[in-house]
Amino acid sequence: MTIQEELREKQILVVGFGRSGIAAAETLLALGAHVTIQDSKTEDKLPAEQVRAFCEKGAEFCLGGNCRTDGWDLAVLSPGVPTDLPMVQEIAGNGAEVIGELELAYRIGHGRYI
Repeated sequence: MTIQEELREKQILVVGFGRSGIAAAETLLALGAHVTIQDSKTEDKLPAEQVRAFCEKGAEFCLGGNCRTDGWDLAVLSPGVPTDLPMVQEIAGNGAEVIGELELAYRIGHGRYI
C-alpha cells in the first residue's frame, strides 16, 4: 500500500493556516483525507475566500482556540509550531502521529533527496 492510499479516509489535523499549512491541507484533501485545519486566528482574521474554498473542498476548521485532541490519525505541524505545546503533546498522547509538513512532503514525494 502506498502512502497516498494510506492517507485516504484518515482523520488529519493540519496545525497552522499559513502558506505551508495551506499547501499541506490542499495535498491531503487531494489524496482523499478528512482534513481539519487548526489555527489560533479567528475566522475574521483569515482570508474569507480561502476559508470558503477549503470548506467547499471538504475541509473543516477549528479556529481561534483549542481544538479537540483525540480522534486524529495524523497531525501535520506548520513550521514554527512548537512540538512542546500542550495541545500537540495531548494529540500525540492520544495516539496520533505528529509530523512536520516537510516530513509529509518527503513521504508522498517521488524524487531523490539529499
